[in-house]
Parts: sequence; structure tokens; C-alpha cells
Amino acid sequence: MCGIAGFLGRQAEALFDIREMLQVMSARGPDAAGVFQNGRLTFGHARLSIQDVSAAANQPMQTSDGSFVLVFNGEIYNWRQLRRELEERYRFRTERSDAEVLLAGYALEGKAFFSRLEGMFAFAIYDRRQNTLILVRDRIGEKPLYYTWLPDGQIAFASEARALTGAGTGRRAVDQQALYHYLTMLSPPPGMSLFKGVQKLKPGCFLEIRLDRPAEAAEESYWDIADILNRVEDFSYEDILERGEAALAESISLQSQSDTPLAVALSGGLDSSLNLAFAERIRRRGTGGGSKRLCAVNVTRAGTRTSDDEAVIARTFSRDLGVDLLDVTLQDSDFWDEFERLSSAVQDTPVTWPDMVLISAMSRHVRDQSGSKVLLVGEGGDELGAYNSYFDAIDEFQAFKNDGPQAQKWVHSLVDGGRLIPGGCVSDSTR
Repeated sequence: MCGIAGFLGRQAEALFDIREMLQVMSARGPDAAGVFQNGRLTFGHARLSIQDVSAAANQPMQTSDGSFVLVFNGEIYNWRQLRRELEERYRFRTERSDAEVLLAGYALEGKAFFSRLEGMFAFAIYDRRQNTLILVRDRIGEKPLYYTWLPDGQIAFASEARALTGAGTGRRAVDQQALYHYLTMLSPPPGMSLFKGVQKLKPGCFLEIRLDRPAEAAEESYWDIADILNRVEDFSYEDILERGEAALAESISLQSQSDTPLAVALSGGLDSSLNLAFAERIRRRGTGGGSKRLCAVNVTRAGTRTSDDEAVIARTFSRDLGVDLLDVTLQDSDFWDEFERLSSAVQDTPVTWPDMVLISAMSRHVRDQSGSKVLLVGEGGDELGAYNSYFDAIDEFQAFKNDGPQAQKWVHSLVDGGRLIPGGCVSDSTR
């Protein structure tokens, strides 16, 4: 991931310092940092170098004539195909930069290019020809992009909300409505953040701001999931198996593109094992632009009984594939140390799921021991597979919901016992 930031207007310039904003997000991009300034408009970028690690791919990035300027966080999965289509009309200055493909596509096709992008991304483009600033977020909203309006149509944006809530901005107060939704659904609704006056660009949308008429800006959609879901097709069981395997192979191939070492989280279960098997097959074949170096990583809780230890399966599977395995054993104290570290670093929303802590710990170990900057995980695989445990959980939740007095008693016991602490922290008594 990278960090992007910027602002438009003299008042924004008085409230925000672009280098301070980048420093707040320095963990997102430790490899390089850059700033672009043009009159009232300022862009900043903190880079994590994964695809095309050369200095030529650093950002902010401009077209050769300076008409378009880009700051970009994320990855364009189909950049190779798009580049081949654009090369006849655009002279590329980098060899493998997906950021330049994005810049070239917009320069040639404008906003229509957004719907062609496959990946996870958030970016801002300054279009000098149209005198506009455009903020864009990926289809599902994997990459964050926050923005805040200031008087007279001035605006500031960043990858993290805390870059917009510094001293003097008046944007540190909690949005009570967003907090209500968070406590209900574990996430604020699209467009809302937990901070008053700070919005989150909706997934599949862009915000176009005319520099001479900023008050007219409004979010617009360039992609709608309903166009994908609201279709009826008739497939046989064999067709589903074939198409499912092809989709899985394509997805892992696209997400394995990296000019740095790649790691795969391996629990020993079905989903992560498939991840590793396909990633290793892609690496051996040298197809899809996958990393030439691959390892697996497994996390085990100290003291786990041998009969419950999935690491045994992970070791056997990785050995059979010929892939090096990093074994990470966490003490309970390691978990809580990582929880506190993550809670301090991720201040846009509280740490909700234990998996977030484990993935953070895995990422840290992988980086330190193998130099990998990319970790493939199987998040969402269980839900897609619809395992029986999920149906059991639905039945249990329904029974719990129907017993109103017992549910209320349980919630009160959490609050009265001090086990729910504002700010997403956990009291010492629960460790």
C-alpha cells in the first residue's frame, strides 16, 4: 500500500502541511516520498515499491507535457492488457509501472477509462486541460480515500482520516451517527467516517471538482455491482467447477504480480492451500508476472495441542510443494502487544476482528525474515465456500436474537464489567 494526500485552496494550505500529512502515513510508504505543487493545488505521495521499483515510477507522476498529474495507491491488476492497448497512442517512460498505465489511460480516454480498471485502488488526478481535480476509488472500496470540505469549496484528501484531523482542523470530534452504525454493523455506511466533517469516497465512485467552481462537485458512480449480480445464467455442475478453477487461477495470477518477494499465508485449510498451490504453479511457469521468490507463513498460538495444530498440515503441504515455510509462534502476550501496536497505527476505525491482529503479526514477521512486502491471504474464502459452521452460526444467532432478555443481560455484563472500553481498546483485566 501507499499513502496519498493533497489539498486545494489557500485556507487548506494554511491548515495542512503536505509533508506532515505524509509523515502521519509514513508506514504506508517507506520507500519514497514526493510532492507536487501548482498554485493552490498540492499533491503528496508516500510510496511502497512493489511493481516497477525504479525511481522512474515514483510519484506524483506527470505526463511528459505536464497536462495530467497523478497520485495513486493500490494496484491495477489488468495493467498489462491495458498497456498493450495504449502503447500505439502513448509513449511510456517506465517498463512495468501500473501507475503510468493509469495516467496514460486517463490522458487518452478520460473518465471513461475508470470502468476498465480491475484492481484495488484510490487515486487523484489533476487535469490541467479541464482545470479539474478528480478523486477515484475502486469498485468494492478495498483502498480507502477520505476527504473533507473547507469553506469556499476548498478540499483536502488523504488515504487515512487521521491525516485530516490534525490540530487546528476542528475535525477530531466523533460523528455520533457513524459511531451508532459502527457499533451496529462494525462499519460506518459508505460515505461516512467516524469523524465529523470527514467523508469517505464511496466505492465505485469518483468526485470531480472544477477548480473554478468547486461548490458544484458531487460524487458520481462509474461502476455498479448490480450490473454483475442481477444476471441469471444456467450452468452444469461441471461447468461451475471448470469456471471456478479458471476464475481462481486468474485471480491469484493477477494478484501475484510483484517485482519483490511474495509470501502466502498458509493455515493448512482449503482456502490458503489453494492460494499457495496456484501461486507456486504460476511462479514455476513464469506466467502472469508473478514474483520469482515465494514463501509461505503459518501462525500458531503457543501451547496449541498437537491434535488442534494446523501447522502440521501446513508444514506437510508446503514441503510437498517445495515452498519454504516460515513458522511463527505467538504467545498470548505477543498478540496483545500487536493489538496495541495496530490500534495505535490504525486510527480511522477501531480494530474489530482478531484476524486483523494475526495478519499484522504475520506481515511483520514475513517482512523481517524474508524481505517480502506482499502477503496473499484467503480472507473471504470461508464465506465463499459456505462451510457448515456458517450455517450453524446463523442458527445460533437467530436463537440468541429471539431471547431478548438474555441478549440484553449479556450486553450489560460486557459494559458493566469493563470489557468494552471506548476507542477500541481492551482493559488489562481481560488479558
